[in-house]
Amino acid sequence: TGAFTLAAGATKRMRLVDWGTRIQCYLDDVLVLDGTVNGTGANAGICYIWAGDRNTAAGYLYDNAVAWPLTITLPTEFAPVVTPPVGTGSALVTDAFTGTDGTALSTYNAAWLTDGVGAWEINSNKARISVTSTLGYAIRDTTTTADHEVSLDVTTPNTTPTFPTDWYCGVVARWTDNNSFLFARFLYQDNSTEIELRQADNGSGVVIGYVNLGAGGVVPNTTYTLKMACKGSEVAVYLSGELVIQATTAVLAGTFAGMGVEGPTLGQPSFDNFSVKAT
Repeated sequence: TGAFTLAAGATKRMRLVDWGTRIQCYLDDVLVLDGTVNGTGANAGICYIWAGDRNTAAGYLYDNAVAWPLTITLPTEFAPVVTPPVGTGSALVTDAFTGTDGTALSTYNAAWLTDGVGAWEINSNKARISVTSTLGYAIRDTTTTADHEVSLDVTTPNTTPTFPTDWYCGVVARWTDNNSFLFARFLYQDNSTEIELRQADNGSGVVIGYVNLGAGGVVPNTTYTLKMACKGSEVAVYLSGELVIQATTAVLAGTFAGMGVEGPTLGQPSFDNFSVKAT
């Protein structure tokens, strides 16, 4: 089809799905064949795993073979996918942080509240925590329910810390206080970069979803649009418009939203184009 290049020594995942007279073949999870077969006869309902090829001298290698039985009970992983939440309609709250450098964030706009060690300020028409290697959050009321979407342009710190030091920065949703909130955050992790979705529920913090983006997945001193949307117990995290995490949470209350850094944070992330929509 031109969609795949089959090179010598390459590994491809092939999956064959057969039910009734219908058969489908997938290569690396892309449907490449959809047809019908004769589903009757002495061997109907029998599944063979054939690890070989007619050209026995070719030296093909096979691994990770799995055969589903004819009658199965689908596990929870195969339950109908819940549509991820996303913001709708016009923005309820926006902020472009246009102000004088060095102005305290709460002076620039009294709607912003801060929590944690570091003070927040305006710098180059962005919001940032005023000192490095610290922890803090800046949040404001979204004037809506706990079902909201928070979007921010996050500029990562201009540092490349090595393990075990790190930087964390991202968006906050459903903030009630520092014991109850959701935090979607970047981790540099010694250039094994991740996005984590962390919940603080009654003071107990736990990661409820994450995706490892690998080396170079998130790089220092670069701006990314990070978005988190909540509806009921469903939470979705988007990176530059693409869904990267979907999970469920026990944190169902909290109408404040904003941004945060967590320590040890080496460098100063900055934030711009804050926007909140209802979901």
